[in-house]
Amino acid sequence: MGISRFYAAKTIGCVLLLTSLLYPQNEKPTLAVMEFEGRGISLHEAELLTDRFRTEAVSIGKYRIMDRGSMDQILREQKFQQSGCSSEECLVEMGKFLGVRYMLGAKVGLVGETYTISMRVIDVETAEIVRTTSYDMAGKIDRLLTEGVREAALKIFPEFEHPLAQVFVRSNPPGATITLDGEEMGTTPVILKRLESVLPHSISLALPSHLPFDTLFTLEEGLNPPLDIDLIHEQGYLTVDSRFVGWDVYINRHKIGSTPISSHSYPTGEYILKVKSPGFYPAEEPFTLTPDLDYKYFAELEPKSKRKAVLLSIVLPGAGQVYQGYSLKGIGLMSGTLLTGWLAVQGSQDFDQSRSDYEMKIDDYNAEQDPVEWESKKAIADQAFNTMKDDELSYQLRLALLGLLWTVNLIEVSF
Repeated sequence: MGISRFYAAKTIGCVLLLTSLLYPQNEKPTLAVMEFEGRGISLHEAELLTDRFRTEAVSIGKYRIMDRGSMDQILREQKFQQSGCSSEECLVEMGKFLGVRYMLGAKVGLVGETYTISMRVIDVETAEIVRTTSYDMAGKIDRLLTEGVREAALKIFPEFEHPLAQVFVRSNPPGATITLDGEEMGTTPVILKRLESVLPHSISLALPSHLPFDTLFTLEEGLNPPLDIDLIHEQGYLTVDSRFVGWDVYINRHKIGSTPISSHSYPTGEYILKVKSPGFYPAEEPFTLTPDLDYKYFAELEPKSKRKAVLLSIVLPGAGQVYQGYSLKGIGLMSGTLLTGWLAVQGSQDFDQSRSDYEMKIDDYNAEQDPVEWESKKAIADQAFNTMKDDELSYQLRLALLGLLWTVNLIEVSF
């Protein structure tokens, strides 16, 4: 029994020793450096900068860096083309062939006399960008090789790791392209993850027809409050003149003023310009407003027929005014005429009824034979007569008011 336990303990010890040899503790993660993508520099210069970056990354010692020879051999065996592989998906696929935990992709370019290196580190297992940054240096490429590459490596592999943070970025309007620390990160709204806290980050937003937005910001560890950004629409200018002063100017049914309008600021885009004035047919013009351009338009409106307006107002007061473009005035005249006409009809009906009642009462009085009843029936007939006269006067006044409205309507539409 004791011998069995001895051999079992010895076996477990051997297994633990073998495991520690095969899987050493605190082993540095592996990282492969993709060939730098050159823009404005030669292929030979890009290769030299990549080799120097690998050397500096090895000396920093945060990762086990795969050498160029091993990378080339594995990729040749897998028939994998390294050139043109710059997307996250391609780098992840390459990293799986190489058997590394992380891939570093970088672009180096020359603008004027300034060299810029944008770098990103991708986790091959999760396909996430775990670090991104950029480095700029003015001068000759010799200094970039001897000094700049070292500084760029220290920036992407800092000696001190800050806690990670994340932030939700929104823009108004949405759909803006985000560039974070020189690397494109999608379009808004988007959650930016695994960002270093404390250190400043540069963010840029670009949206067609809007002014570019650039700023620096720092984050706290963990989840940060949303970053809301209002983008400013590009502005153009509009000048509208006309034969007469005071013609109304609309852009897509939105009134912006009356002529003359000089250099009116308005967001860029495609619109319909409309100029109108009472008594004239409106004019429409599609136009495109571009940044800093003063679009000029001279309006000439065709007058509407005065005769047609008079004929319409004869048929229905206010109709001519509506036709001419004085809608409020025309609707007011129509409403007044219809109301007065309805009152006149009611007055006519009241007058006919009271007259009929009077005729019935006077006939009843004339037919009475009893002298005693004459006085009472005469009083009743007199009262019916007065009511009839009051209804007749009311009816005549309403007719007069209706005629007055018709006359005022014709005078107003004619001048």
